[in-house]
Amino acid sequence: MRIDNDSRELVMQSHNEALKIVTPSSVRAAPSTWFIALLSLILLGSFGYVNTANAAIELRVIADRAPLDTTPVEVYVTVNTSGGAPVTNLTQGDFQLIEDGSAQAISGFELPPGTGASSITVVFAMDYSGSISLTNKTAMENAVASFINTQMDTSDVGAVVKFGSNVSLIDPPAFTSDKVALEAAARSPFTPPSSGTKLYDAISTSLTQLHTAPGLPSGPKAIILLTDGRDDGSTVTLNDLISQLGGSGIPVFSIAFGSNINNTVLDAIAQQSSGQVYPAASASDLQAIYTTIAARLQNEYLLSYITAITDCNLHTLSVQVSGETQSVSFRRCPAPAAVPSSSGGGGGAMHPLEWLALALLAWYRRRQQATA
Repeated sequence: MRIDNDSRELVMQSHNEALKIVTPSSVRAAPSTWFIALLSLILLGSFGYVNTANAAIELRVIADRAPLDTTPVEVYVTVNTSGGAPVTNLTQGDFQLIEDGSAQAISGFELPPGTGASSITVVFAMDYSGSISLTNKTAMENAVASFINTQMDTSDVGAVVKFGSNVSLIDPPAFTSDKVALEAAARSPFTPPSSGTKLYDAISTSLTQLHTAPGLPSGPKAIILLTDGRDDGSTVTLNDLISQLGGSGIPVFSIAFGSNINNTVLDAIAQQSSGQVYPAASASDLQAIYTTIAARLQNEYLLSYITAITDCNLHTLSVQVSGETQSVSFRRCPAPAAVPSSSGGGGGAMHPLEWLALALLAWYRRRQQATA
């Protein structure tokens, strides 16, 4: 909610009058006086002096695109009011970027796609392995169809990748803004020829398509993945995938669905891609989660800045907007660190502290979801 200067001055005058009224000498004031005082305080609280008092800020940072010495850091920022409504009328001047305690000049600024400034490109990666029941596959298809028909603008484009023991980019066409064709792709029959779950291959295929498909619109690109996080039979290892995700600029938003979820793998993928994991306790949760992801993609501001960092150390970026501050840690590395091996993929050992960090991250995200 924005408030102009005249309105702010009026509210402040009311607030000052209220402070005069609510004094020890006026504790026996008439009910109407108390009502005016209370109303002015409520108005002041609702306006909050700034656009989004107690705003909720979500960040994701893309910092490791090559070449490191010339490519700016990209910061995707979602700003919501305390009531959860997206704030879409901010300007570049409303934001401040602080890297390791030092203010940074914003060199690029783009409004969220939901304002018509750009378009969204998304790949729906859908798990059809044996661990997903027929009922849950239908629920997944319905949720994707709802995303397509209710969340995507006419200029947004999407593609569908289905996987089990094999991976298939559903045609025709691979990417389209035709909602009828895209929904048909999401609902198309898919029966893997044998048991297995080529999860890493599916994500790798999705990334390749987002990087190589011609004519994709400008704007955020993302993979929305539904899976239990378990891989069986991929030719791409987990380390290969992590390397491919690093610097891609494409987040993987994973919907963790199933009875035996590999949270460590899904958290590692989310962390490396600047994505997020959304636990789904049941099929009835899927549509709400897809809607949440859509809202995030549609309402992200894109800020960029030039950094002098070229090392692989951990750094901190803080974003200040509307009186609130949110911070995130990031690395600017040419090559990502190794991750633990998993079924179907090799990999180097992870440092015990990194294991602990991932475990704490998984616990924190599940706690946030449980208290939301």
